[in-house]
Amino acid sequence: MRVLLTGATGFAGGHILRALLNANINVRAPLRGAASARPLSPLLETPRIDDLATANWNELCNGVDAVVHAAAYAHDDRADPAKIFRINRDATAALVQAAAHHHARFIFLSSIRAQVGVSSPIPLKDGYPPQPDGPYGEAKLAAEAAINQACPNNISLRLAPLYGPGVKANLATLFKLAQTCLPLPFGALRAKRSLLSVQTLSDLIVRLLQEDPDLRGTFLVAEPGALSIGEMIATLRAGAGRPPRLISVPAPWIKAACFALNKPLLWARLGEPLVVSDTLALERRYPAVFRPSSEGLTQWAKADQAD
Repeated sequence: MRVLLTGATGFAGGHILRALLNANINVRAPLRGAASARPLSPLLETPRIDDLATANWNELCNGVDAVVHAAAYAHDDRADPAKIFRINRDATAALVQAAAHHHARFIFLSSIRAQVGVSSPIPLKDGYPPQPDGPYGEAKLAAEAAINQACPNNISLRLAPLYGPGVKANLATLFKLAQTCLPLPFGALRAKRSLLSVQTLSDLIVRLLQEDPDLRGTFLVAEPGALSIGEMIATLRAGAGRPPRLISVPAPWIKAACFALNKPLLWARLGEPLVVSDTLALERRYPAVFRPSSEGLTQWAKADQAD
């Protein structure tokens, strides 16, 4: 089997690349920029591209059995909407057309933001009508539509927020806070948030490629056992052998502080729920792959201590 993997130098793509190579899968991973050193594995090809939007996808898809599209313009509330759509929708549409031409299976790393905004008052389940909020989620949903139109043999994975070694943005900040000995004011926050380990995602991709060639559709992907922000901090600190050091500041006070600082999205991520059902189709299909987020967070913290 040969797989075209985009985004191999990114957070999720880098972990997926290692998982594919460990499973003895041949990988073609186009990289941006000047040529670098010889690939790390004889199973790996690293052709050069200038930009996702201008790459010769027809040439890159020639001879591959599947495409795993992990590259994206990462979510950023301040990002240019035109660039978000150019990379996340238009480049994806060009890639999937080339994949379909070469009869390659297509696995798309979409986002929970294609399903819903920063929070949801109800638990999310497979098959719920999507209601994205903002350019990033809208672009991901538009990319899914382009994929469905061009390539019937596809899987779109609407991923919960990813965590693990090398993570960036909000969960990187959370991890850094957990590494400190500072008392943190999140003990009274009760809203649960679903997460997904990048290792769980990588294992799932390998299973989909090796064991489920006929599976297709759009799926939510999250680990069981959603956690509050305080529970995430306490779990990470326990994994590192530290006490939780959480102060129970009333939630309305934290909300008022976030709004006073003109950061309503920060409050949404801290104090509002974003829970994905524990009865997802992929979780039922691959019970050995999915573990509670508390276990993944603990392992992350322990691995960081060992480094």
